[in-house]
Amino acid sequence: TYNGESSVSPSYTNGLDKNNLTWAKTYQKDIGFESQFLKSRVNLTVDFYDKTSSNDYYNFNLPFYTGFQSLTFNAADLWVDNKGIDITAGAYVFKSKEFQWHTGLTVSYNKNVIAKLPNNNRTFVNADWYGINRVYQVGQPVYELFQLLYAGVYNRESQIPFNPNTGQPITYFKGYYTVQPGFPIWRDVNHIGDVWSGENNGNPYGDQVPSGDPNPRFTGGWSNDFTYKRLTLSIMGVFTWKRTIINTFVQQQYNNLFVNGLSGFAAARLPDLRGVNYWTPQKAENPNYSANFPSLNPFQAYYYEFYPMSTEFNEDGSYFKISQVTLGYDLPEKWIRRLKTHNIHAYAMANNVWTLKRADIPNPEGVDQTGVYTGGLYPVPIKITCGVDVTF
Repeated sequence: TYNGESSVSPSYTNGLDKNNLTWAKTYQKDIGFESQFLKSRVNLTVDFYDKTSSNDYYNFNLPFYTGFQSLTFNAADLWVDNKGIDITAGAYVFKSKEFQWHTGLTVSYNKNVIAKLPNNNRTFVNADWYGINRVYQVGQPVYELFQLLYAGVYNRESQIPFNPNTGQPITYFKGYYTVQPGFPIWRDVNHIGDVWSGENNGNPYGDQVPSGDPNPRFTGGWSNDFTYKRLTLSIMGVFTWKRTIINTFVQQQYNNLFVNGLSGFAAARLPDLRGVNYWTPQKAENPNYSANFPSLNPFQAYYYEFYPMSTEFNEDGSYFKISQVTLGYDLPEKWIRRLKTHNIHAYAMANNVWTLKRADIPNPEGVDQTGVYTGGLYPVPIKITCGVDVTF
């Protein structure tokens, strides 16, 4: 209808346009200090900060009936507050004329929480591309996971609880599937005898609860430099501690097996099952048997059991990585004079040397900021470089 104002038709070529995008805004308060001890052998820098961001860019998925998948825009009423501390420390552990050892440590602690939300701080849930729900709630971290709680496998019928209202075994998916041995254990958080991630007995989010923070608690680096006469050795490492990640690379392999029933099981590539103790009725005949992974029967019902709506594929994304090791040697002066040069430095450098990790993924650095690992990166090789620097 015409209301006296000019109308603008939607652009079906460019999708949902946002013509009023603006710069993100940040308000920050800092306080810090620097100090030296023991005749400058020990150095310490500490910085405290409180940073609030608004009008930042966020990507939200849209309902399928809109005809568009997602929309990126300035979320003016979505404020995120980051409080933390950055610490940089360095010290000479040993210092003499011939041998020196200097170590340096950088640690960053950050805690982010949502400070403001649209619609009078109303909590809402948004799903990403991989079907992972995230809850946006004031006082909680951004990108917080919102999932069913996975607690293992029902190995035998006697372990399956009953619906308190009917006296029958509990069900999944709004009563459609009666739980059987080999099913994953999903916690009945609202205690109604049915477990699901959607509307359930008046609760729009069913049995989902906040289930993990993909934002790391600590990040940093650690360096060690050794010098002995003309020989130098440098070792550099990086670390991330305390974050929840989702291994969607493995999750999608299992899910694809059952998404189209028996035909899907035959068409999809089997995941690596070495070391996977999945439930089978033959093994369950042993009363002492205990599986730690659900059944993989191609004839079983598909109720999204391998979907990331539960914490089954959540892992601890903490790791420590020796990122670089460099060994160098300066040739003696008599050799330099003989070769008529000012200096000759030979070196060998290795990158991506070793990683200590908790998650069952090849490269923990391949996890994105939302905690998702897709496996879509090239393998990270150990790279060795040798060379000689000559100064004339």
